[in-house]
Amino acid sequence: MSDLSQSYGRCLLDGQFFDKFYDRFTAASPEVAQRFRNTDMKRQKTMMRLSLSMLVMFVEGKPIARPSLEAIQKTHGAGRYEIPARLYDVWLECLIQTLRECDPRFDDALEQQWQQAMQKGIDFIAACGRGEG
Repeated sequence: MSDLSQSYGRCLLDGQFFDKFYDRFTAASPEVAQRFRNTDMKRQKTMMRLSLSMLVMFVEGKPIARPSLEAIQKTHGAGRYEIPARLYDVWLECLIQTLRECDPRFDDALEQQWQQAMQKGIDFIAACGRGEG
């Protein structure tokens, strides 16, 4: 099991990981708060749990993750949610802060692994909006 998978597992044991993340994420930007204003957050947290699992598998090179990320690419790109690049930066910053809070073994080396892994996934998802998907 990779360091990322282990770290993610420790965060899930926290039980409040997604609540903490979304509290932080929606407080980080009025635009983010606006986008989630009418969202079913229970469903959103379930989707985030699956999405993060797929992102970890994607960077680990597991082919099963690609179709899920392609679906996220479509929903987050032009014609649907149209997520601007700056919000992916906010998302990643909030994710890292929440990982640091919830994973008791989180350190600078693990932060770098998460940063690089999630950036790879973000680049894949955001590529669709730039006509690269």
